[in-house]
Amino acid sequence: MSAFDNALNHEIAPLLAHLSERLRRGPLDARSQQMLHRLREVFLPALAAHDEWLSTQLFPALYESMAGSDAVCIRDMESGLRSDHRSLAAQWHALAPLLCSDALPSTHAQTLLPRIEALTALCARLAEFERDELFPMAERLLSDDVLARLLA
Repeated sequence: MSAFDNALNHEIAPLLAHLSERLRRGPLDARSQQMLHRLREVFLPALAAHDEWLSTQLFPALYESMAGSDAVCIRDMESGLRSDHRSLAAQWHALAPLLCSDALPSTHAQTLLPRIEALTALCARLAEFERDELFPMAERLLSDDVLARLLA
């Protein structure tokens, strides 16, 4: 539904999966380094854009659709997503120093693997929650016009 979901599903998740597979097989090779470089380019900007989209577009529209009603469920979803985003950012910031160009040649695959796998698992959980709970709720609560505006 958002640019992050698109990036996550079409680039970040496959990149993380392929990277984990390569790191399990052995040393950090040139292809793995290329994948890490691409991950550095796309992950944080996509996460920041997604957080902004949720904060400035999706959740305000959901709250507006619930005007006059108790929006506890939406507040809980928003709080949970904000927590997940903080966790993703924290995992990313712990991983990022290992991905610096200068650090890559000396970084061992087995050092990176647990961090890449943890990031992969959290991304998958976030994507599943949005796909299975948040977006279906948005489709139920929001008009077609509002949904079209959100997706534009």
